[in-house]
Amino acid sequence: MPSLGLVVLGDSNNDSGETLSSGVDDVTDSRIKMIKADLSTAVATETLLNAAHAGMSPGRVGSALAMLRLAYASGKVPTAFDDVYIIPAAWAGTAFTGFWSVTGTRFALDGGNGLTHGLYDRINAFLALNSANRIWAFDWMFGANCAGESFQTEALAMWSEIRSRVSGGAARAPIFLTGVPPDRIDANLGNQTNLGGVLSDIASFATWQDNGTLISSAGLRSYLDNGFVHYSASAHRGGTDNSSTVNTGYSTNSWYWSSGMTKGTQGTWGQALVAGDHVLGSDNWCYKFLGGNINSDPTTDGGANWLKTSYQYGLNVTDSLATRKLSALSAAKFPMRASWT
Repeated sequence: MPSLGLVVLGDSNNDSGETLSSGVDDVTDSRIKMIKADLSTAVATETLLNAAHAGMSPGRVGSALAMLRLAYASGKVPTAFDDVYIIPAAWAGTAFTGFWSVTGTRFALDGGNGLTHGLYDRINAFLALNSANRIWAFDWMFGANCAGESFQTEALAMWSEIRSRVSGGAARAPIFLTGVPPDRIDANLGNQTNLGGVLSDIASFATWQDNGTLISSAGLRSYLDNGFVHYSASAHRGGTDNSSTVNTGYSTNSWYWSSGMTKGTQGTWGQALVAGDHVLGSDNWCYKFLGGNINSDPTTDGGANWLKTSYQYGLNVTDSLATRKLSALSAAKFPMRASWT
């Protein structure tokens, strides 16, 4: 029987949602496979997925595998197909320029700059497994590195080329775009202010991209690392965040505030926190340091030295990127034959 393919492309947000949680993020399903970086195949696991992308930190969490587990559990995978392959083709830190632009060096599309096999090689390896294989959807997470670029113009050109060059139903397969985490552009959290028209182009994606759907990120959290640029594990696959991640922050190896704390693994060793840095209070809310008395407990400070942000750690998430993508996939305009039940 043929297989369906889920193409995962874009930047590091595809597979950078905190470290793995044993018994949660390392669960496999023999019906969910993947194309590896060398174009061989394997049963999909988060660790393998991460390694197959380019430039990712090892052992992180994404939403593609979780979404496909949910698809099987809810009977959303057409029974005419034997299994589903994830085709990982994301590259950490990339924008259109130099990587995804069809008029540039095209490293992410064609390979090069240390990447042996680009997007087209990976998709073609999947399609070569069976002449009846079909592309189910494109799962695109992108935007945080695109400051100053003409996002809509670049995207239209890229997707026009992909649809024309890739067979297996790619010409009509739905495209799901997930943009920048809300925390990244929150003035009191990540405070990225240089995206300008990129954000408006992302917001209107469904109006200008044929068979394109914007996956809402409203209400979903980043995790406490790298300027809130990456979605948390719970944002990707639901459930709760991984407790190991919150314990890799400042002094005493934790993000939690303590009197006299200094920067640790997320900053320069021995350097005191400065205005704009963040900690967790004992109430699990994230606080932004305003400057002044660092030894004042944020939870009782009253706003004199610390600002209580909108970020609360440790919540149980039931509406995640995985569930939102599955809803979009179920409603997508997919050219299914009558026999694809």
